[in-house]
Amino acid sequence: MLDKLNQQFIENHKNGRRQPKINTLNNLCIFLTYYRNYRTMEDIANEYEISVSTTYDIIKLVEKTLCSCKEFKQSELPLSEHTCVIADIRLSGYQKDS
Repeated sequence: MLDKLNQQFIENHKNGRRQPKINTLNNLCIFLTYYRNYRTMEDIANEYEISVSTTYDIIKLVEKTLCSCKEFKQSELPLSEHTCVIADIRLSGYQKDS
């Protein structure tokens, strides 16, 4: 993942664009923190001392970069009118014992 983000970073900044405050490793950490730990963009922005809009831009950039790579494509499910997709988002550490 980090290699793909580094390639995208080099491509975006080869024309002499301003260097960002956050490096690609932190971009990946922000992305994973947002989607895996379910933290708000405000919390992430405060932790990295950046604005919420910058946090949003980073998350969208990493998402777009990884989705454009064939290694990280989500499975193509043929969705019809009657298809139901269920995602289990429970954290295993918080499950109650019966």
